[in-house]
Amino acid sequence: MSAPTRPPAPAWGVVVPAGGRGSRLGGVDKPALDLGGRGLLEHLLDGLPAGVPVALVGPPRPLALEVDRPVLRCREEPPGGGPAAALAAGVATLLAGAVPAARGDGLAQDGLDVVVVLPGDAPHAAAAVPALLSALSRSPGAEAAVAVDAGGRRQVLVAAHRAGALAGRVAELGREQGLAGLPAARLLPPADRLVEVAVDADLLADVDSPGDLERLEHLHRLRRARGAGPA
Repeated sequence: MSAPTRPPAPAWGVVVPAGGRGSRLGGVDKPALDLGGRGLLEHLLDGLPAGVPVALVGPPRPLALEVDRPVLRCREEPPGGGPAAALAAGVATLLAGAVPAARGDGLAQDGLDVVVVLPGDAPHAAAAVPALLSALSRSPGAEAAVAVDAGGRRQVLVAAHRAGALAGRVAELGREQGLAGLPAARLLPPADRLVEVAVDADLLADVDSPGDLERLEHLHRLRRARGAGPA
């Protein structure tokens, strides 16, 4: 008897809010901060599988990527309008269908099943994506899977959303009150349609203070010594 046919892996793309400037870092462009000779954002993008489309939301900045991929640039409205506005701009860009989406089995198809969200100042967050996609796949009633840290806090900018559900929430909030100034948590579904996924602190590490950057530099040296991920 032949083996049952496996359903196709979901097609997915990534939205990266990358407009943040660190007030506790003197207003610097956080995604462009240097880590081992490359920007935090470049580390993040090169940690994704080749060919996965990315909507990069933020001001124009040069990128030197080692892994080939479509990068679609856009801005939130208004510029500096906050994380929910940035997610809305990125979702609209991805769902416009400008490039084929990537499937988990390495093939391409038109359209998106899942939108993954990753922050531009978390250089190792791409390594959390497989667990998020797996959790969402195993929970057909869920609309999103969100990372949680060791303390149980949701990391709302490390998440995987079913594309149609996320687009619907963006449209609804936009009609009701507009997205400018809203936190990204407003785009999460209710708890009964949300899966929480425990993610290692090293993968969630981002930069909000000079001490955070020092810890990331130490972690980067350890990862290079172990040969983990792009250097």
